Amino acid sequence: MSYDLMAADVGWYISSEDLEPAHVIGHSMGGKVAMWLALQHPALVEKLIVVDIAPREHPPGHRDILSALCDLDLNRLSSRAEADRLISPGVPARRVRQFLLKNLQRDKQGGFEWKMNLPAIRTNYDEIRGWPGSRSMRSDKQALFVAGSSSDYITDADSDAIMEIFPRARFADIEAGHWVHAEQPEAFYEICFNFLTEAD
Repeated sequence: MSYDLMAADVGWYISSEDLEPAHVIGHSMGGKVAMWLALQHPALVEKLIVVDIAPREHPPGHRDILSALCDLDLNRLSSRAEADRLISPGVPARRVRQFLLKNLQRDKQGGFEWKMNLPAIRTNYDEIRGWPGSRSMRSDKQALFVAGSSSDYITDADSDAIMEIFPRARFADIEAGHWVHAEQPEAFYEICFNFLTEAD
């Protein structure tokens, strides 16, 4: 699980569905995928929205969430409400739990399974926290970086690096933590819609 592979997957999908160039939006790890896609496959990207992440290595802030999800015994799980209750010590914010549990689905036997590959995410977490590029890379794409005002995933110190790599970047803050779109969906939608619909 690497940014090269994940960006290639997104690029393949855009090309196979004849969507190029596409508006690409990504949060956290997905934001790094979106940035890497714009840098490695620029013809596939029209505009870029990066949500609460910067092009650098980040501290391991999601270990509690990963542990809560991986430790959930799906074989004994009877309902989504029970899953919500069981992961709440590791994921105290209700909206974040609801967002994460969208990845929980019924299997063919009526039990539960994850849509995402949690073991791969946990195994490759240190690589995911990193950033494969350098500040010497450039993208001419219009880019919007949306930060949660109480999150530290995009700091003032990151602005220079972002502007070096994405010189057409602009910034927006939303009163939220790291899970901006889950915590403030209406404000997030408005900012993204305005950016995507404005003329160049």
